Amino acid sequence: MVTTLTQAGIASSSSVLAHCGVSYALGPIDESSLVRVAMRSERGFDFVLVVPGLADLPVSLSHALAFCEGAAAGYDYGDGFAETPVQVANAVYRDFAVELHRGGTYSWIVGFILGCLAALAEEDRQLALVGMAHLCFLVAHVPDRSRPLFSHLLHDVSHLHNAVLRVYRGRVRALKERGMAIEEAWRAALVGRGVSNGKPYAP
Repeated sequence: MVTTLTQAGIASSSSVLAHCGVSYALGPIDESSLVRVAMRSERGFDFVLVVPGLADLPVSLSHALAFCEGAAAGYDYGDGFAETPVQVANAVYRDFAVELHRGGTYSWIVGFILGCLAALAEEDRQLALVGMAHLCFLVAHVPDRSRPLFSHLLHDVSHLHNAVLRVYRGRVRALKERGMAIEEAWRAALVGRGVSNGKPYAP
């Protein structure tokens, strides 16, 4: 039986997201809109960069030279990026937030993270798709530096990121309490065809 504490934790974090008008839940991005681009990393390795479609990522980002440079660098640093859904979401958020705080170029940062995820996809495709959905979720809430109150947007998205993970962890706990093994629960707790910008994909 699922404990009252677990149920309360899920409800509390879900209410935070609902209050902010966010329907996003941790899960893989819809593959039907993805674009695959052959690239070469800074160290000379050929790889396939998977780029979310226009509905999830502004085309102006992927067309910038800095985006390609970031992707080429990110692929070389993608080994060991993450091993669980929570780790991949945290890694994506960490790199996104840290590099923005450092003053990094927005398109380079997005490209870098997608490059890391391209390397991850060679080992765990579903986990990389989860990371892409989470990146698009962050981009949707912190679109670029030109927006007023940019720093406040970055601060606010940290709370949304944490709420999303609390809901996910609550689902994992609920599945474990029903007797499911932890690794199976990690996968089962993901929302099928995850959402990126607050709008759920069609099943």
